[in-house]
Amino acid sequence: MAIGRTVHSLFKLPLDHNDCFSCNVRKQSSLAALLQECSISIWDDASMAYRHNIEVRDILIKDLCNSHELFRRKIIVFDGDFG
Repeated sequence: MAIGRTVHSLFKLPLDHNDCFSCNVRKQSSLAALLQECSISIWDDASMAYRHNIEVRDILIKDLCNSHELFRRKIIVFDGDFG
């Protein structure tokens, strides 16, 4: 299933990256189930993202999947202008 959303919308990231270090996704929500099943994510314009947002996304996936592995061995493609 393809979902086209902004990172802030999908992962419920705070708009102010200094605001908090967590996402607002409940473990029992349909979004949590979707994120657990998702095997690949494409992060467009990743070169413009704050490091904080990438770390928060990793923490969220680890929490939802009860894992300590980096990115829970899910593929994440970072796209953007890196040069």
